[in-house]
Amino acid sequence: MTTEVERNVVDSHSLVWHLTGDPRLSDKASAAIRLGETGGSELILPSIVLAELLRIVEKGRTGLSLARVVEWIGRSATIVVVPFDLEVFATMVDFATELELHDRIIAATARLAGARVITKDAAFEGVVETLW
Repeated sequence: MTTEVERNVVDSHSLVWHLTGDPRLSDKASAAIRLGETGGSELILPSIVLAELLRIVEKGRTGLSLARVVEWIGRSATIVVVPFDLEVFATMVDFATELELHDRIIAATARLAGARVITKDAAFEGVVETLW
């Protein structure tokens, strides 16, 4: 009997808060990310999350370095970067326009992967399964 692997999409703030040890990250969210780091689940990073991280770092909103992010991603085979491709685009058009464009990409990525979104953002509620 095989067990399906848990999958979680990590949004930008959750990732920044995890990598900087910020106490705003909930215990449940932190545990889910740590499980993915150790190979116990799959962590999915939509490419838009990396683009958002670049913007956050360049604007000086965090002390996190992009080199640290790249190193963190490379450490675990269960951290997967998913590109914004035609399949994600075709899926995101199904979401309500009240979701911000970036959030629609994240939600579409989660739906395609059968994953929850690790996020504090209430805009995702009722759109995709969330974990906070």
